[in-house]
Amino acid sequence: MGLKRGLTLLGGLAAASLMGSSPLSAHASETYGANTPAFYSVNTADAYALDRKLPHGCKCKESGVSDANCDLFECSCACDMTAGQCDWNCCCDRECTDDQVARFEAIDSCLPEGAASHEITKCYNDAELETINPRYPMTTKKSLDSAVDEMMCIVYDNSDVKGEFYDDPGYPSSSSIFDESAGSKSYDYEGMVTDSSIIPFSSSQYDVGTVLPAAHKKGAGMHAAYGGFFPVPTAGVDGQCVESSYATFMTPVRDSTCLRVTDDLQATCESVFDAGRFSTGLYVGVAPNSVPLETGGALKACDDDGADDLCTALEWVKVRVQSVSFLDPDSGELSDLDVHVAGSSGLNSTYYGGACRRALSKITWTVVANSKNQISAVAADIVLTDLVASNVSSVPTVSSQEFNIEYVAASFDMSYGVNAKAYGNAVNMSRSGNPGYITGLPLLGATRDYAAGETDTMTARVPGMEVIGSATDGTCPNVTRSGLDTQTINFGQDMMTGCMLTLTKEELATMCDGTDTSPYITLNERVLASTGKSLYVPTFLNITDTHVGMFGNADPLDTTQWLELDIGTTDEGTWDEATMTCSPMITSLNYKFLVAYVGSVDNPQAKVISASASYGREPVVFSAEGGDGVTQNVMLSTTVSFITYKGTESKAYAPPAPPILFTMPYDVFYPFSINSAAGTRVSYVVVALLVTLTSAALLVQAD
Repeated sequence: MGLKRGLTLLGGLAAASLMGSSPLSAHASETYGANTPAFYSVNTADAYALDRKLPHGCKCKESGVSDANCDLFECSCACDMTAGQCDWNCCCDRECTDDQVARFEAIDSCLPEGAASHEITKCYNDAELETINPRYPMTTKKSLDSAVDEMMCIVYDNSDVKGEFYDDPGYPSSSSIFDESAGSKSYDYEGMVTDSSIIPFSSSQYDVGTVLPAAHKKGAGMHAAYGGFFPVPTAGVDGQCVESSYATFMTPVRDSTCLRVTDDLQATCESVFDAGRFSTGLYVGVAPNSVPLETGGALKACDDDGADDLCTALEWVKVRVQSVSFLDPDSGELSDLDVHVAGSSGLNSTYYGGACRRALSKITWTVVANSKNQISAVAADIVLTDLVASNVSSVPTVSSQEFNIEYVAASFDMSYGVNAKAYGNAVNMSRSGNPGYITGLPLLGATRDYAAGETDTMTARVPGMEVIGSATDGTCPNVTRSGLDTQTINFGQDMMTGCMLTLTKEELATMCDGTDTSPYITLNERVLASTGKSLYVPTFLNITDTHVGMFGNADPLDTTQWLELDIGTTDEGTWDEATMTCSPMITSLNYKFLVAYVGSVDNPQAKVISASASYGREPVVFSAEGGDGVTQNVMLSTTVSFITYKGTESKAYAPPAPPILFTMPYDVFYPFSINSAAGTRVSYVVVALLVTLTSAALLVQAD
C-alpha cells in the first residue's frame, strides 16, 4: 500500500500557470526533450558534502554506526526516478502531493518500492478447519472464505537477523584494479506494428497509459483529428510512417524514426510534409473525457498563447510552437529560425525549384501535466529542411522523419518534499536508479569545478556520460561542423563505437606532430587539469567528463557522491618521413567501470567503485599509393566495458543482544546486602537467592 513518508510534507502545489507564451517555463526536467542543455542547472548556493557511505534513499540497519560509516543499509522507493518532480504512480515519491498519491492508490497503480519484506505469513489449513468446524455455516468455502480468511492467518518476524548485506569494497586507490582478477572479466574490447483499436476514456483525470484525445478546430466546432487521438507516427513493418500510433500519458517516445515515400513530391509537399498539421493546427484534450463538439466546441478551446493558466478550465489546449530550426541538407548545420513563424506561412511547407521547402524533418512535443492529473500545455520544437525531389521519374522520393514526445510536471511549490541535503532532489534531473543503478539507464557523468571553493558543485551532463561517435554513420564528420554526434553510455551495457577518418599523408603527419595544428587534433583538457601535462588527442577520442556518479541518484550539489575518472596518460607520437609512419598514434579510447553490489542481498544496489579511461596506441603507416592527394582511412574507436567486482561477499547481520539484566543501586534489596558497588550488574545467583527467600517469607506469612 503505497505511501510511506518519514515526515509531514508542507506546502502544496502551486497553480499550474506558465510564464509568458512558453509552456516550458514549467518546472521541467532538463534530461529529455528538445533543446536540452548540455549540463544540468544547479544553484551553487545549495552545495553540500555528506561524505558518507550511506546513499540517499536508504536507511542504516547497523546498530550504533553513523551514516558516514554505514555499510549495512536497506533502500526503498526505487520508483522515484526523477529528482525534483513527481513520478507518476510512485506512491513513495516525496514530490507527489497527497491527492496524487491518493489517486495512484485508488486505481491500485503504485509501483514497486524496492525493499523486501522480512515478514512471514502463516495461515490455518482449510482441511483442519473443516474437521474442527464441520457444521454450516462454519466452513472454509463461500461465506467464510471472504469473511475470515485473513482471520485464520498470523504475521510474524521473530528472527534476530535483520537481513543479509554486501560488504562494501570501498573505492580502489588505483585503476590497477582492472588488471587484477577481482576487477576484470574473461574478455575485453581493447583492439576490437500498432494496435488501432482505441477505447475512449470517461475519466476526468489522466492515468499512466491513458490515450490523449486530439481535435481540429473548424469554425465554431471541434472535430476529431487522426481518429480522435494524438498521433506519434512510428515505423510500420515496411519502415514507412504509421499515423495511427497514438500518444499515451506519461509514456515518452524517443528517437522514433520512420520513412516518407512519395512518387509525387509536389503533390504531397503541402500535406504530408507540412509541420503545421502536427503543431499549430492540433489541439489536445485537457482531460481524457474531452469530447469534440461540432456546435460550440470552439468555445472550450484554449487559443491564447499567453493564457496557459486558463486552459485547465477549458477542454482543449492548442499545441504551441516552442522553437523552429532549419537543418541544411548539404552541410548538416542546424540553425535557429524565428519562432514567430508559428501559425504563419513561414512554418508551412511549399514546393518550388524541384524541392519541398521547409519540409518537416523532426518534431518533439513536450506535454505539461499539472497536479490535477490533467494537461495544461503542449509545446512543439520543430526542425525543418529542404527535400529535393528524385531526378528519376521511376524512383520515388524517400526521406526520414523523427517524432518524439516527452512529459514534464507543471511548476509547483519547491518546499513540497524537496530538500537538497535530506533527499538530494533540489536539482530537477532524471535519475538512473534510486540509489543503485538500473541497467540500461544513462551512466551519470559530470565535471568538477575545483576552483569554485565552498560552492563547489558538479556540472552534470544531460542525460549522462557520452562518447563521441554516431550510431549510424561510420565516417568521421567534418570537424568544422557545429557539434559532433555522440552516444550516451548506458549503465551495464558494453559498447564499441567509432568512425573512419580519411587522411592524406600530409594530414597524417600533422596529426603526429604533438600540437593542435591539425583540425582533427585537440588538447585533452581533462588530462591537463589533473596532471598538468599537455596531451593532444584525436578530436573524436576526447574525454568529455572527469567524474561518474557512484550511485544512480548522485546529486550534482554534493561532490562526495561522484567518483573521479582515472585518466591514463600516453607518450606522444612522432612522424618518420622515411617510413611514412606515425608511431605511436592514439587510435582508441577505452573506458572501464567497476561495479559492485551493496546494501541488502534481498534488494541489492549497484554502484560504481572505480572508473578509468586509457588511450590505445599503435604505429600507423601511410601505405596508400598514387601520388599527391591520395587518401587513406584510419580507424578511431571507443570502447566501454562494465565489470562486476568479484571480491564482494555477503554476511548475515543481527543487532547486538540487549543486556540480560538491568543495573540497579546497591541498596535496592535493603535490609539485605550484597557485596557490590553501586551500579554493578547483579548476578543470576544473587537474584535467584533473593527471589527464593522472598517467596519463602511470603509463604510463611500466609500460613
